[in-house]
Amino acid sequence: ASRTRGVRAAPNDAGEVRAIRTMFGRVLHDLADLYAEIEATLDTIGVPTVVMWGTRDLFFRPEQGRRTADAIPGAELGTLPGCGHLVPKERPEEVAATLRKLLAAH
Repeated sequence: ASRTRGVRAAPNDAGEVRAIRTMFGRVLHDLADLYAEIEATLDTIGVPTVVMWGTRDLFFRPEQGRRTADAIPGAELGTLPGCGHLVPKERPEEVAATLRKLLAAH
């Protein structure tokens, strides 16, 4: 996998994915409950929003990105193929470009 500013991008093979999921098993187990609290407030966001989601996020599946964007009034979903959970660290240029476009439109 490539490295960006000291952060390793999404793992490239199933063995790496299994290892990460094993190491963070307890955290991953509790994420659904932890995220439910956030999800319950998403419909209160009243500013232009783009939800950026990596397709190789090991913590939250891409479907969660779609549900997140759908829960925010007027939000758009931007998916980043091959990107993991740390979207701004892994793809800073794409995040910056998306934010510039969002700001220019509003």
